[in-house]
Amino acid sequence: MENTALIPVPPISVDDDDEENPQIIQNENDSRSSNSREPLVFTQPQFTHDFHLIYCRNQSPSDNFLMLAIIQLFLCSLIGVLALFCIIPALYFAVKARNAEMNGDIIRMYSKRQLALIFNFLGFFVGFINIIVNIYIINLLVSLSRYQ
Repeated sequence: MENTALIPVPPISVDDDDEENPQIIQNENDSRSSNSREPLVFTQPQFTHDFHLIYCRNQSPSDNFLMLAIIQLFLCSLIGVLALFCIIPALYFAVKARNAEMNGDIIRMYSKRQLALIFNFLGFFVGFINIIVNIYIINLLVSLSRYQ
């Protein structure tokens, strides 16, 4: 096997013409050496069906943000119902990601997992805004009850 990391340096010539235009000489040497080489082809390894079967047998399904969706579901049910519009789709996509992982469809698993994470974040922010609105409404009701 030839070590391609070591590239030979072209010999330095003593001619006066070579010293005037060293860039031209370098480019000519590069073109001659590049023509003799074959082009390098870079490819990524592709998953095979055997990989998916081995992956399914040896691995338990990952969480895929299912636990986060379940925890937020219980917390948001105590806080208010606005965040449930984001948490329920997050729960759905987390279950779909687990099913895709167990079927060996890694690409679909990653896409569903990403959607579950996005809906979990949206549910968190909507739940946080819901808490702030609830506190503001409670303070408003308390201040109105003092005047009556």
